[in-house]
Amino acid sequence: MGFSEFIRERQYLHNVTPATLEWYKNSFRWLPSDSPSQDQLNELVISMRQKGLKATGCNCVIRAINSYLHWSGGSNRKCGAGCTHPRIAQLKEPQTVFPTLSEVQMFEKEPGVLVIERKTTMRKRRYRSIRIPRAVYERVVRRITR
Repeated sequence: MGFSEFIRERQYLHNVTPATLEWYKNSFRWLPSDSPSQDQLNELVISMRQKGLKATGCNCVIRAINSYLHWSGGSNRKCGAGCTHPRIAQLKEPQTVFPTLSEVQMFEKEPGVLVIERKTTMRKRRYRSIRIPRAVYERVVRRITR
């Protein structure tokens, strides 16, 4: 049972796309053999990182290889805690948190928006209100959803 049988089975029995088949082929280039040991798999991850692959790229290759390793183990059920085949753990990927803008922050600098503001005075809170014309609103929504 090798790579070609796995790819053939995925192609004809699971009806995966040609792009997925290419993904499998490119990922299997990293494997040293048809049935690698756990040490070889660990070395594979180290070599991917040394070659400059980011964690997300490594995880993409790892998903394809884990799929092959599960298939070559001969199990017909979903992969889980009971599987005994070698497996590569996913790498931790950096999480990008984008800043969230309030409605006022999104619109206050736009041309055509009317900002009504009262500065803070003694014993009175600061007050700010904005009036957004429909054309400005639609322009901002188009720009955000692009």
